[in-house]
Amino acid sequence: MPEIEDPFQNFEVKQYLENPIDFQELTNKIRSIIAQSSEHITGVALSSFLQLLEMEKKTCLLQISSKDNLGFLYFFSGRLVNALCDEYEGEEAVYKILCWDNVEIEIREMVRKEQNRINSISKPLPKLLMEVAKLKNKESKDKQDIKEKLLLISEIQGVEKDLANKTVDEKSNEFQKEISMGNVNECLSELMKVDGAMAASVVDAKSGMALGMAGSGINLELAAAGNSEVVRAKAKTMHNLGLKDKIEDILITLGQQYHLIRPLTSAPNLFIYFVLNRAQSNLAMARYKLSELEGKLEV
Repeated sequence: MPEIEDPFQNFEVKQYLENPIDFQELTNKIRSIIAQSSEHITGVALSSFLQLLEMEKKTCLLQISSKDNLGFLYFFSGRLVNALCDEYEGEEAVYKILCWDNVEIEIREMVRKEQNRINSISKPLPKLLMEVAKLKNKESKDKQDIKEKLLLISEIQGVEKDLANKTVDEKSNEFQKEISMGNVNECLSELMKVDGAMAASVVDAKSGMALGMAGSGINLELAAAGNSEVVRAKAKTMHNLGLKDKIEDILITLGQQYHLIRPLTSAPNLFIYFVLNRAQSNLAMARYKLSELEGKLEV
């Protein structure tokens, strides 16, 4: 088996800290770096480094780089006095630089001509750092809001896509349902033109719910539930009697009204419920009209 080369054999460690890291030792290391000129520093939070410069009352020029970005921070006696970044100078440049991630810091001595740039920043460093923290929080919240909006848009687009992907048959079925309900209402309207007509409805005998209603003078929802019991009871009786037949209609004669129940040939679980004023109606004509419309009803 060939010998595997150690990838770290030529790696030289200049300085290191043992774990757990002692904060005072870390501070001393940073101070020793600050004491040297033209030193490159990476892996240190820029805000913490600036606060240490302020504590040590250092005068220096910091060159800050991050990816393709480059900026400069000017310290005089521990005070951040100016900053440059692209076309920005002063506080605007500070905000830009402090928002960068994974920065590399190079410490330089501030020459006399660079000292002419001082006193362009009036705010103290802690206040600047606080404002930058607020900016970062706002940026993070804005990104989260954008992410949530994009997610919502994606969900909406997904629903729209599902609707768009419905087959022609599905859409045709939905359209047919709308046509059917329109046909129910049309047939009920025709029944209400019969002499003596008071109210009418199409009812689902299984659930006892009215699928369509017309007229007044009677609680059709309550009547739908009660007459569903009548239809189910009659069907059960016919089954117990062994009658191999179907119900054409059921007539309930009251003192002042006729109540007609007619199951649909095309859908035996549904029936038409028709209420007439006995004194004003012709029962034979009403039953004929009911039979005629039952054949036209589409559900």
